Amino acid sequence: MNRIQKKASILLPLVVFALAYFVDGAFTAELRNRIPGEHQIALEFVGFSEDGQIMMPKTPENGTSLLSSDLAKPDHNKIADQPTDQPAEQLAKQPAEQSTEQPTEQPVDQPVEQPVEQPGESGIISTQSEEENANLEETEQDPDELFIRKTINIQGIDYTFCWCPAGTFIMGSPEGEIGRDNSETQHHVILTKGFWLLESEVTQAMWENVMKTTAEEQRKKGSNQTGNAAGMGANYPMYYINWADCHDFCQKLSSLTDEGEYRLPTEAEWEYACRAGTTTPFSPDRPLNQEVNNNDDQAVVEDGEQPAGQLREVKSSQPNAWGLYDMHGNVREWCSDWYADYPTGCITDPTGPKRGACRVNRGGSWESPDSVCRSASRSKELPMFRYSNLGFRILLVPTE
Repeated sequence: MNRIQKKASILLPLVVFALAYFVDGAFTAELRNRIPGEHQIALEFVGFSEDGQIMMPKTPENGTSLLSSDLAKPDHNKIADQPTDQPAEQLAKQPAEQSTEQPTEQPVDQPVEQPVEQPGESGIISTQSEEENANLEETEQDPDELFIRKTINIQGIDYTFCWCPAGTFIMGSPEGEIGRDNSETQHHVILTKGFWLLESEVTQAMWENVMKTTAEEQRKKGSNQTGNAAGMGANYPMYYINWADCHDFCQKLSSLTDEGEYRLPTEAEWEYACRAGTTTPFSPDRPLNQEVNNNDDQAVVEDGEQPAGQLREVKSSQPNAWGLYDMHGNVREWCSDWYADYPTGCITDPTGPKRGACRVNRGGSWESPDSVCRSASRSKELPMFRYSNLGFRILLVPTE
């Protein structure tokens, strides 16, 4: 008996050790799937409780030992905090933890939608450059108007310019247009740069301020020295001006400001600005009147009875779509080009021939038949001549 007891005393610790080793491995593996990851440290078998349950280490949360019976009662709140590297099947079975906090809405950078360039109602497709668009930021646009203006004060006189954007147009007139001349061959013109054009003809006040001569003094220089003055006053257009006079005015005006270069418009620039996107004989469009000169039906006067064939103050007619006045009638306007036949193909930024006999003038005058006041109508004059129906307007090329 003593021998048996001796053997039992030797074998019993071995059995207990083997049993402890088996229980430790099986239950520790199961416990690692039940306890949150941050608590899965030093999981090992501790012993048996008084009622025979296996005891595990104390949890950091409540300081109590976890019993094997607790493994059958998983804590779902703790399971929800488990790492997401578990199999998807297990995560799908686990209810999500409800939160009373509202998620903070994070701003999302939305891509800026770039406008797609579309031709306007006028049919002109703008080819505006970034530099030209930057220059426009300094100007103001009346919300009730479709055009952009820029006013520059030079020696106490306001010069208001209207913006003419870069674009393309058909220059000349179609066959069948009333009053058309054979010199008005239609052709495609591309203007690659926008420009500022004075909203009216150069006035007598502008001229006298820069050139220091009066309209009467210019009349005495006229090609027809016996002619009478067509109209006198600060807001009347300046006339009795030859082509060289216009050039001198532009040079002197350019020296008085740093806004840019002032010059006469080319013939293409003039017609482009006159049309302001239209393809009709007049802009604004109206029927051609074969009996009335100087577009008298467009005159803006209080009594509405201003007679035809009389010089008016500037801005007495309705402006076109770009805000330009008096493009039809009042006084003829010098252009920079020598007169020549039009090309038949497409041309970019035309400036006319390098030499010639006559300079171009456009727009007709208070003495002209209505057909000569059309957008496409062309006239020419020897550059040294001065007349009572011949003036000019200027173009501003902005400083880059």
